[in-house]
Amino acid sequence: MIKSPCWLPFVCLAILAAVACSGGSSSDSTTDSTDQQLSALLADGTIAVGTTGDVATMKVDTDNLVYGYRVTESSVGNVGLEDYDTLVKNSDGTYSPSADPTTHIIDMPDAFVVADIPGGAGGVDQVLASVPAPTASYTLADVEGVYNFILYMCDSNLTSGSCTAGFYADIGTVRINGDNTLDYCLGYDILTMTSSCNYDDGVYRFDFVDNGDATFTVTSDGDEIASFNALVNANGVNLIVANLKNRPIVSQGPGIVILVRQQSIASLDLVGKYYFNGTYGNFGYADILANDTFTGWETEDGNTTTLDGLVYRDDPWLGMLRATPVATPGNYLDDGLVIIHPETRTYVESAWDLNDADWIDIGGAF
Repeated sequence: MIKSPCWLPFVCLAILAAVACSGGSSSDSTTDSTDQQLSALLADGTIAVGTTGDVATMKVDTDNLVYGYRVTESSVGNVGLEDYDTLVKNSDGTYSPSADPTTHIIDMPDAFVVADIPGGAGGVDQVLASVPAPTASYTLADVEGVYNFILYMCDSNLTSGSCTAGFYADIGTVRINGDNTLDYCLGYDILTMTSSCNYDDGVYRFDFVDNGDATFTVTSDGDEIASFNALVNANGVNLIVANLKNRPIVSQGPGIVILVRQQSIASLDLVGKYYFNGTYGNFGYADILANDTFTGWETEDGNTTTLDGLVYRDDPWLGMLRATPVATPGNYLDDGLVIIHPETRTYVESAWDLNDADWIDIGGAF
């Protein structure tokens, strides 16, 4: 759950189903028969976003115990990377592809899925995230409002298809407005810390185009910088997953953003066991208890680490959760920053310390 932190300069945004990194069972090609099965499965699949900025079609069918994905857009050479496999349900409630029991798929019905995929041509393992198809109608008014986000992206534009600058994570807020614009504030709350948003006018403004199918395009002077995929249900729009584009003209690399509508979590029920996959190839869970403590464990490279500590609500601002390990209380540099979407139990975390925030964990409780 808590490793170490790092922030970065954001330039776009967005998630709801996810796939983490650490091997996986994918291959660049499949047999003709398997390819046909995969195509049939993905006929009603959903858009998934990867932590390297890849876009894929993905479906996890827990009724028939099969899953598959196919990368359709990639700046790191992964177009065509795909997998189709049967699933095994694990004792902890997660799923694993039959060909790779070390991979974990975290399925939250009607909300979020997380599983492991290898890096393919780009050489970087990643977490995929996807939201299900809309189950209700919506208008721009349903999308308007302030969202907290955690992003994970390449620190600069790609060099020959590779992120030589390294990936980093950061937090911030955006405000989606009724005039089809989006205001962005990196590292701060756009409502209470506007003067700290690192721009001359306090915030940075983008055009926000509704595509009419719960997807949105974020542009600047006509240049696409991100695509948003919103979870639309009877409760409106409260969760968004976005992919960031590789934009050499402004030295922006590709990546992923997960946004959750801002609200106070001071009195909300956050109790639950939140499983996660991470960009270090790690897997584990954080069990948040009624007294605002947490326990859990995570595995990485065959090593298991015990997690325990305290959580602080609405810290560093409304809707955020700060997690402090018991071993180093009061040392903010060891803390984690967490976003939890109370409705779907989506869980996203990275580090407080900007010098160490080169990772992101994605998952949720089910």
